This record gives sequence, structure tokens and C-alpha cells, in this order.
Amino acid sequence: MAKRKILELSVNFSKFPKLTILFLIFVFSITAQEGTKPEKAQPKADKESSASKQKLPTAKEILEKYVQALGGREAYLKIKTKIAKGEVEFSPLGIKGTIESYTLEPNKSYTKMNLQGLGEFIDVFDGVNSWTVDPITGNRKKEGDELEQTKIEALLHKDIKLESIYSGFEVKGIEKINSSEAYAVVATRGKLPVNIFYFDTKTGLLVAQEGTLVTPQGKMPTKSLISDWREIQGVKVPFQTMLITPQFQMLIKFTSVEFNKEIDPKLFEAPEWVRK
Repeated sequence: MAKRKILELSVNFSKFPKLTILFLIFVFSITAQEGTKPEKAQPKADKESSASKQKLPTAKEILEKYVQALGGREAYLKIKTKIAKGEVEFSPLGIKGTIESYTLEPNKSYTKMNLQGLGEFIDVFDGVNSWTVDPITGNRKKEGDELEQTKIEALLHKDIKLESIYSGFEVKGIEKINSSEAYAVVATRGKLPVNIFYFDTKTGLLVAQEGTLVTPQGKMPTKSLISDWREIQGVKVPFQTMLITPQFQMLIKFTSVEFNKEIDPKLFEAPEWVRK
């Protein structure tokens, strides 16, 4: 059964033969991002919406509302570490597993997925270097634009610092995301691919995101749908993310999120082959 699933995985990765599943975790520019897109899960624009005729707020106003919706800067900056654990499922492949994510202020991250019949996939950023441990394609050190994307996604306080992370913003309009209307905000940063953030017009929270994932084999457009926001120690956290790719969908459901718990620093230690 495991061999059959690996074969299915290879078929679905035909456009990016060495693309590992783990590349898709850090989407979230990535949370993240598209070829053949499943119609039901995609953010869809409602061109007939009367809300689209409203005067649009500025990007600065939308981002500030997002910060306040999260719980405010003061509460968010009290977070020094974050540990999230949950379950992951790939469809239509039928592959399931667990996911663990450890983030240490300001920008160290460690994510591990254990997939049934496939093994452990690990992605690490130590503040300088980033690497992946992959039982299918082998271990690899990230470089170039791929490394730059990882640097952004590894930031513990990224969500309240979007204005300083990205160099430019443009509010494109209002679109329908599932049952909600959302402001579509295009964000740019140097030569990296643009990201589009979708913020709920009522709650101010992030409900979807589009971007392009940089891989050694090329650029891969992806989307993410973000939901099930819950309050933890005065800060809002999404417990569910659906990542949409040309080949499959990956659903992440976190069962626990903890702040300010001790994290073993050894998780972020680069192996010798990375330090060379």
C-alpha cells in the first residue's frame, strides 16, 4: 500500500519531479497557493457584489484592522515561542499523518510531518540557514529566492509586521471567499513573487492567500484557505488551513497551539552538511 501511494505521489508531482511535500507547509506567502485548481476550494470573486462598489479602505487601514483582530500588538509581542500540533491529510491521494511546528522568537522554525507509509519530512530554519530532510528525494539545503521565502515565513511575529516585511501594497477590490466578502490586498517584496492576502471585511481576519512557491524545479502557484480562528492567551490563531496545489489539496487541522512553552534549541541546530 505504501509503495502504491508513493507511486501516486510521483504521478501527481510529474510537473515538479523532485518537489517534496514539505515545500507546501510554508505557504502561509505561501500559507499559501495553484495549475488545475479544485473549484470548490478556491477563493472566488463575486463580480456582482454590491460591496465591490463601496469605497475601499487603504492597505494600511486593512493591515491595522488585522493586527487588532489578532489581539493587538502588545498581546502578540508577548509571544516568545509557539508550538502547534495537529493532523494533515492529502486528497485525493488518501495520505494522512501528523504535523508538529515549533517557532522561536524572532525567526527560528522547525516543522515535522510524519506521513503514513512515507516517513518523516522535516523543514528547519535556524535564523540563517534552511534545510529539508526528505525520505523520498533526500536532504537538501535551501538557497536563493526559496531561502528568502522561508525567512519570511519563519518570523514568529510575521502577521503583525506585514507592513515592514513587504515593500508595497495595493488594494485590488472585494472578492467573495466562500460565504464571506474579503479585501484583496496585493503585496510585493523585491524580486519575490507577489502575494495576495484576503482579509474578511467584517472581522478583519485573514481568510485566504495566494502566492507562488519557489522550488529548485521552478515556480509553483498555490492557494490557501484559512479558517477556524480561536483565541489563545488573548491572541487569535487559525486552527485550519487548506493548501491548494495543481496536483492535490493538503488539509492541516491543528489540535493544539501553545505559546511561551520551552523549546529544545537543538531542534534548530544545523547538521554539518548544512554548515559547509
